Amino acid sequence: SHPERVLDLYPHELSGGMQQRANIAIAIALDPSLLVLDEPTTALDASVQSEIIAILSDLRKDHKTSILLISHDINMIRRSCDRVAVMQA
Repeated sequence: SHPERVLDLYPHELSGGMQQRANIAIAIALDPSLLVLDEPTTALDASVQSEIIAILSDLRKDHKTSILLISHDINMIRRSCDRVAVMQA
């Protein structure tokens, strides 16, 4: 929300949510057509999960980026994905 607050911090000093936001920013820096995300909301509280999903939704809409999302969180998948494939071992 306020980049100036975190500019002088080391990565390990960031919260989990801020680390995920930074990782997404790094991943989209080159404007990819496909973004592969493995468990992007794991270990984040519900409000931060919602923020991450909103960021990804905006990215998909505004930049026409396809997102391959890997997750065990069925509720999050149900809320945020338009196509689902289930893999079973």
